[in-house]
Amino acid sequence: MNETIFAKAMEEDFNSLFGNSPKELINRYESMLARGDQYFFDVEEFQNLIDYYISERKNAQAFEVLDIAKKQHPSTSDLLIREAELLAQNERFTEALTAINSVEDYEPYNLEVYLTKASILSQNGKIKEAISTLKRALTIADESELDEVYMDIAFEYQNLGQYDPALKYLKRALFRNPENDEAIYEISYCYEELDKMTEGIEFYSNFIDQNPYSSHAWFNQGNIYVQLGLYEKALESFDFCTIVNEEFASGHFNKGLALRKLEEYEKAIDAFQSALKYDLIESVNLYYIGLCYEDIEYYREAEIFYRKCVKSDERMSDAWLGLANVLSEQDQWIEALHHARHATIIDENNPKTYHRLAQLQGKMNYFEEAFDSFEIAIDKGMKGIDVWIDYCDTLYDAGEENNLSVVVNRALDNYPHKSEIYYRFAAYLTRLGQLDEAENILFLALSMDKSKINYLFEFTPEAEDYDFVNNMLEEFENK
Repeated sequence: MNETIFAKAMEEDFNSLFGNSPKELINRYESMLARGDQYFFDVEEFQNLIDYYISERKNAQAFEVLDIAKKQHPSTSDLLIREAELLAQNERFTEALTAINSVEDYEPYNLEVYLTKASILSQNGKIKEAISTLKRALTIADESELDEVYMDIAFEYQNLGQYDPALKYLKRALFRNPENDEAIYEISYCYEELDKMTEGIEFYSNFIDQNPYSSHAWFNQGNIYVQLGLYEKALESFDFCTIVNEEFASGHFNKGLALRKLEEYEKAIDAFQSALKYDLIESVNLYYIGLCYEDIEYYREAEIFYRKCVKSDERMSDAWLGLANVLSEQDQWIEALHHARHATIIDENNPKTYHRLAQLQGKMNYFEEAFDSFEIAIDKGMKGIDVWIDYCDTLYDAGEENNLSVVVNRALDNYPHKSEIYYRFAAYLTRLGQLDEAENILFLALSMDKSKINYLFEFTPEAEDYDFVNNMLEEFENK
């Protein structure tokens, strides 16, 4: 857990103990310090004060609370364990281990001691020692505590990248407690890391047979089906997930994603609307509803939802690009360009935003600006051949024949085995009347992959009327 998330979690935990008014305890403690008095606080109050100062990132004050607490409650194991945790959080691992070992000496059957010691060892990078400590903890844990220890062991194996033993302990945890939802999700993660998706499906099917009302099991089974490209099967799993728990927002959302993959866009919209109803992140749902409307070319409806999305989250660059897309489809080019530029401002390290901006600039004949945007997209790491083909198309439209040749060769340097670029090069050469060279390039393209011929015809449909094209296609058809 990173420091920011940890602090936020600590603050939420602290506030939950006192409702919305933790100030009374804090004021009482700080008043004591200001007056130089000595007030009594019980152990739980001291722990809550420590948690408060940690949440405020005031570690010195947290240690000060601990010192006072130990004077009022000497040899209290809860405080000594808390001290070890606090020392570890400040990377004082040797002192932390000394502190926790002192508790272990006189409370050898305190499970919390072993769990804390394992955590300290893990934070210090001593994962194998942490695992050994946790395995000792198994010998003293009650039946009701075993699943927690199994989970901790599994996490340490994950830290080592050893997913097979991690999976073994996660299954043990789930066997002990079939309602351990965290184990259900971590098992899916391990199957993914092991690239054993089919085994994962089998596991969840067996688990669901015994626990048919586990919405989380249905959900994870659906996710694995998605990764296998089995969207119909995934849809069945997500359906059962949301039947078992109608308020499972992520189940509705992932159902929408599966429906979109199946090109059932209107049903996908309904699923995303259901996710929105049950409080999944509003902006994400609004974006996907807009995307589905864009898929079915309902551009005005898509615009409405993209606008709602950016109102909900003005930093969501994909929604600004979506707005640019649907506005350009409605011939509102100036506003489309404005939104694409805005996307590059709020997400300046995302090459996709510059690629889309370049496309729009090219369509509006702002060629020099388009060339600059294409270069930025490439410099920022835009992957795939589409950016190169769009760049070359724009150079052709601008009449930049010399630069076109340079950029085509750059594209081929980056993707020497992509037939699509050769087909497009042949298309340019055909249009430019350089038929001998076009014929040579087309031969190379066909030799690589006959199925990509559309990259020739979509740019130069008249190529179908050229004898050299038809003769070569016939030649390769007979091979």
